[in-house]
Amino acid sequence: MIPGNLTINADDFGLDARVSAAIALCLDEGLINSFSVYPFQDAFHADLLRSILVRHPRAKVGAHLAVIDAALKDHPGHFRDFLARYLTGRMPPAKIRSLWRAQIETLGALLGGTDRIAHLDSHQHLHVLPGLWPEARSLQMEYGIPRLRVPYESLRRAVTYRFPFGLGLQALAFWRSCGAGKAPVPGFLGFFTSTRFTLRENHAALERVRLQPWRGFELMVHPALPASGTGGIAPGVAASQELEIAELRLVGEFFRPAAPA
Repeated sequence: MIPGNLTINADDFGLDARVSAAIALCLDEGLINSFSVYPFQDAFHADLLRSILVRHPRAKVGAHLAVIDAALKDHPGHFRDFLARYLTGRMPPAKIRSLWRAQIETLGALLGGTDRIAHLDSHQHLHVLPGLWPEARSLQMEYGIPRLRVPYESLRRAVTYRFPFGLGLQALAFWRSCGAGKAPVPGFLGFFTSTRFTLRENHAALERVRLQPWRGFELMVHPALPASGTGGIAPGVAASQELEIAELRLVGEFFRPAAPA
């Protein structure tokens, strides 16, 4: 059971077949109510997305904006490699805006219109970077997309998380969340357990969701199905993601109303 003030969003539909199939399974079981679509160009994902939309017409679907370039190493959107190219001017914001616009248009065509896109976020939160945040905000306004993810969770925890990149991203996200001095809404959960979500590590945060029903929250997760055959883990898919489905089932139990005594 997912409370009304919580969006549980699975990122990366389209990045890998195991990830996308896991997202479909989680929707079927009611473990998530939202997912973000990474740019894809294959028939498997197009057919799976259409099937999901038929079975779950109320599911929130977002555009998972990515920077895909032949010069990027490891896997599309790898943060460190991208950052080096971005800071040296080899990937200017205008080029990235053009890529993102095309991704929004492509997803809109699959959904039957860009008005079906419920939110924007980005692979590895690149949209919070200076120069890219204004582009993402502009695209949000241009297409009338209701929400742009602000992935701020905690500056204190960020000090010891993947330093210095974790701290840098959280500082930027905090700045975006404060804008005009407003508290971050919705509250964001899952930054520090990305691809390794567990109920235990997020228990206190989820308790806030239960105790603050007037405030909206977003929980980011990254489920994946086990690898088949001997192919191993696909690039960008962590082994720990296989455990997230079981952990999401525990989240459902966490929010289930207690039986009358």
